[in-house]
Amino acid sequence: DRLPVALAARLKNRIVYRAAVREIRQSERGVWVMYADADGKVRRVDADYCVSTIPLPVLSELQKDLSQPVQSAISAATYDGAGKIGLQFRRRFWEEDDHIHGGRSWTDQEIGQIIYPSHGFQERKGILVGYYMDFKRTMRERTPAERQSAALEQGARLHPQYMTEFESAFSVSWPRVPWSRGSWRSETGAAHQALAALRQPDGRVYFAGDYMTNMSSWMHGAFESAREVAMAIHTRAVARM
Repeated sequence: DRLPVALAARLKNRIVYRAAVREIRQSERGVWVMYADADGKVRRVDADYCVSTIPLPVLSELQKDLSQPVQSAISAATYDGAGKIGLQFRRRFWEEDDHIHGGRSWTDQEIGQIIYPSHGFQERKGILVGYYMDFKRTMRERTPAERQSAALEQGARLHPQYMTEFESAFSVSWPRVPWSRGSWRSETGAAHQALAALRQPDGRVYFAGDYMTNMSSWMHGAFESAREVAMAIHTRAVARM
């Protein structure tokens, strides 16, 4: 998370936090966005162009002035439903007892994978990723307490130390996060093809994000897409001067 922190430090007070977009509107002269601020008050911001990086499941539910092909592409794009849980333990038993330093264990259980940290070797405590991916599509609908219980029970089949060394946990199911509604773009051919209409601007609205590239779910893809859109807007604006 150091990358967004560094970007925020450079942008300073130009960022409006806790702003929930409600509408994206445009005309031949400009574009404006309606959003609710942290107090719930509806506000408006006007600009020459808009770059939407809103995850498509969220964008599909907003009021927006976009062409029908683009509206259809947004609605057709599907997202996967992965999640994660971090499990904190009193000691790094996977290193001390099992001589595991980094990497992951794949299982055929609901937890999918256990991921071992590749840093902080031999420190007093440690955190494992106790489940990831949700291949069986069962973890996403569970409460945090239920995810913790399942992760501990199933992980203990590989590492019996779980039950005596466990301290605390934190989990997330990205489909249940209202600002994402999913983890990343589905990698099916149909889902990828649905994005074709978003690769060009719709009037004054551009689309950017990891989902627009072949590096979906990676920050590299988000940066690659952002660079392409920034260059496209720059070229368009200079041509109008």
